[in-house]
Amino acid sequence: MAADILNLKVEELAVEEGPALGGAMLAAVGCGEYESVKTAAKVIARTAGTVEPEAELAAAYEIKYQQFRRIYPTVKNLF
Repeated sequence: MAADILNLKVEELAVEEGPALGGAMLAAVGCGEYESVKTAAKVIARTAGTVEPEAELAAAYEIKYQQFRRIYPTVKNLF
């Protein structure tokens, strides 16, 4: 779904605990183990595969997004 909404390839992590892994990487950077999150991700994160966007679904999401962009200025005070 994320690949379709963003119309981008999405790499799937090889672990189910993605948020916890991200937290651990941030902690490692904060403790000085790695110089940046990008460096930590290259070393720690492993991908299991790539999900390609489906053109038809991506187009449908884009239409809905453009509709939202048109109506949002009018209804933003309701939020």
